[in-house]
Amino acid sequence: MKAAGRFAAEAADVTFVLGKLLRERLVSAKLTSLLDDVELPLARVLAVMESHGVRVNTVLLRELSQTVGAQCQELERRIIAAAGEPVNVSSPKQLSALLFDKLGLRAEHMRKTALGFSTDHAVLEELRDAHPIVPLLLEHRELIKLKGTYLDALPPLVDDKTGRLHTTYVQAAASTGRLASPPPNLPHIPLRTALG
Repeated sequence: MKAAGRFAAEAADVTFVLGKLLRERLVSAKLTSLLDDVELPLARVLAVMESHGVRVNTVLLRELSQTVGAQCQELERRIIAAAGEPVNVSSPKQLSALLFDKLGLRAEHMRKTALGFSTDHAVLEELRDAHPIVPLLLEHRELIKLKGTYLDALPPLVDDKTGRLHTTYVQAAASTGRLASPPPNLPHIPLRTALG
């Protein structure tokens, strides 16, 4: 307990000293109004948001996870049928061989990787209309990402006492000014699709 008290006192002292030094820099750069009128008030709001937490309907997320899991299995079945052979849709190497070697697809922005040609999102988007298998792959990837990153990841993070998810919001993480939070990055939840 004594060590924790000393650590807290040292951290407070260092923060106080740094605060003075950094404020002098802000004054010379004429940025004190940004700190005083925007950043510090926002920090207070974020602290309240962190403490309050985000209500998460874990029952609904678990149900959605099962539904999305079944959709992924159906998409995998359809992808294999379209390929005409078994393929591991999670294997970039197998997808590269299927799309570029077997099906002979070509994209303007193709680039070689250690596993063959890249099958990243940008390349698949470029190939979307080239073959019926490509939209299935894109949909499968979107669903797998939603399932793994949010539907399966969020329920275990919900606090048993509050029934809410408590995260830390980082206001200076992105150059765009958008908030971030440690995984899962709550401000980055995709909302462009109906499921998102």
